[in-house]
Amino acid sequence: MESHLPKAETAWWGRCFLGLAGGYGALAVGLGAYRAHGLKNALQAAGVDPIEITDRVANLGIAVDYTLIHVVAIVALLAMKELRFRYMPCLTFSCGILLFSGSLTLHAVWKCGVPPFLPPAGGILLILGWLSLIVLSWIGPGAKQAVSC
Repeated sequence: MESHLPKAETAWWGRCFLGLAGGYGALAVGLGAYRAHGLKNALQAAGVDPIEITDRVANLGIAVDYTLIHVVAIVALLAMKELRFRYMPCLTFSCGILLFSGSLTLHAVWKCGVPPFLPPAGGILLILGWLSLIVLSWIGPGAKQAVSC
């Protein structure tokens, strides 16, 4: 099946998203291990309130879970060569991971004050990525093929 983009360009985008998914995946596994084996102790040693520790550990867990789920989705999309415009959900998932999981991680581990609109913006991007799959499921493989129901 022919892509609407030149082969070199599609290969470049695919490699970028695959590399990004690999980086996000490795980071998520490392942060998951830190959550399980070190974060609570580090926060206790810093004198953080026990209720806040529980919240921050839980938030890091959410960030890790969402990252890993969307990394798998990106890799699956990249494997679907016949799916036109598959880079769109890859892009929205990648940006959503950065904003949603990234801001939860920054707050959970370092208590960085992230702007309050970042996690919802990231969540909206993740949702848009999933919704774009609905649209992509109705777009035919040919560049000039009409959509039929």
